[in-house]
Amino acid sequence: MVLEHLPSMSSNAEIAEEMYVSVNTIKAHLKSLYRKLEVSSRRAAVRRARELNLFARGAKPRPVRGRLSHRSPNTSAARILVARRRRHACSRQRRR
Repeated sequence: MVLEHLPSMSSNAEIAEEMYVSVNTIKAHLKSLYRKLEVSSRRAAVRRARELNLFARGAKPRPVRGRLSHRSPNTSAARILVARRRRHACSRQRRR
C-alpha cells in the first residue's frame, strides 16, 4: 500500500521499484490519497493519516531498499523480474 511508504519520505521512483509498479501508478495512487485525505502534500498526508490512525500501531517507516539484483534475498523472484525488464527493454529497442 502506497500510504505505508509515505513516512519514509521515499521518492516516487523508489516506492514504484519496491512495489513493482510504474512511477505513474504511484502518482495516481498519491493523487487519490491526497484527495481522500483532503490534503495537498506528502507531509500533510502523513500527518493526516496519523491523526486518523491509518498506520499500524508501532509501525516504523519502511526502509528504502536498493535496486533488485541477482544477490537479492528472494533470488528467484528477483531474477525473473530483472529478466522480464530486460526482455521488455530489448523488445522496445528493436521496434524503433
